[in-house]
Amino acid sequence: MRLYLSRKINFLYRLMESIIRGPFMPNPPPEEHPEPSPTRDRLARMAKYWPEIVSPESDIMLALSRLNSVVRAGTDGILKRHRLSPAAFDVLVTLRSLPDAGAITPTDICRASKISSGGLTKVLHRLKARRLIRVGVSQRDGRQKNLTLSVQGRTLVERAATEVVALERNVFAGKMGRVRLHHLRDTLMDILTDVEQGAPSPDLAVQNTASYS
Repeated sequence: MRLYLSRKINFLYRLMESIIRGPFMPNPPPEEHPEPSPTRDRLARMAKYWPEIVSPESDIMLALSRLNSVVRAGTDGILKRHRLSPAAFDVLVTLRSLPDAGAITPTDICRASKISSGGLTKVLHRLKARRLIRVGVSQRDGRQKNLTLSVQGRTLVERAATEVVALERNVFAGKMGRVRLHHLRDTLMDILTDVEQGAPSPDLAVQNTASYS
């Protein structure tokens, strides 16, 4: 698995390298014998037999998809050990990102986490049953509920998040310097921002989330 992951990262790194280096750094000599991988083999076949659809953009998206699959599998394993679903983890991370004693409404969580209101209601019931969150009444609007992180919830999400971050850092360990890594992050975030601005919003039916108790 580590060898497979290393090869996928190496592939993405070389695809993005022309952006990361900038115009004043010469291109390195081509690699004479690139390491074989299922992804490279697939792209090579496509370039040979179906060149019309081959492009740097599609190569990058394929690499990102493969990386996501590998990292997601590792993350799911971590969350399973902590008895958390990805959606529940997302909610806890959102609450942990608030100032101390900060509260947020279910509708706000929908916007922040991209979880639908119907799905969020189920997640909140499970988190409340495990005493990982506290549910109160909004002082601004008595019809709305306020959600805060409990001590148990804070401890759990910090432990799980530390493991997830270690996994993500290991993916890029030794593959590129910090400057290039930050450049790659900024480039991908710029692209993602443009995509998200044109994407439809999730179901934010206020009645469903506001009635949660």
